[in-house]
Amino acid sequence: MTYVAFCAFLLIEREEMSKDPLTNLLLRRHLESRIIHKLKRNQAFTLIMIDLDDFKLINDNHGHQEGDYVLRDFANILISSIPKVDTAYRYAGDEFIILLTSIDSPRTNKLIATINKKYVTIIQILNLIMFCL
Repeated sequence: MTYVAFCAFLLIEREEMSKDPLTNLLLRRHLESRIIHKLKRNQAFTLIMIDLDDFKLINDNHGHQEGDYVLRDFANILISSIPKVDTAYRYAGDEFIILLTSIDSPRTNKLIATINKKYVTIIQILNLIMFCL
């Protein structure tokens, strides 16, 4: 029983080590191995690279804690917007990548528009809250 528990612990630790502690999204190194895996098997996929415009202004004007909230909220937008077969990654500070398992352009464009609309709403709410304070 202890061997099984130890193996389960190692699997959980391995999964946690591949996630960003702030956003709970998978990290870039996991993305790179997934892309290599797909390329070796000639599997079609789509990558969407997202850079949060003017994110530095959020940190400068509202503080790093608010910036962290925005990053977490944005990660939640990604998680809630993409199908379970697709994966979101935190690539760097305010850069994210979505790995889609298909190359369906209309679906991809619709997904991008949905994510953008939700992100704009977060920024509007943040600015409204700061205005009210």
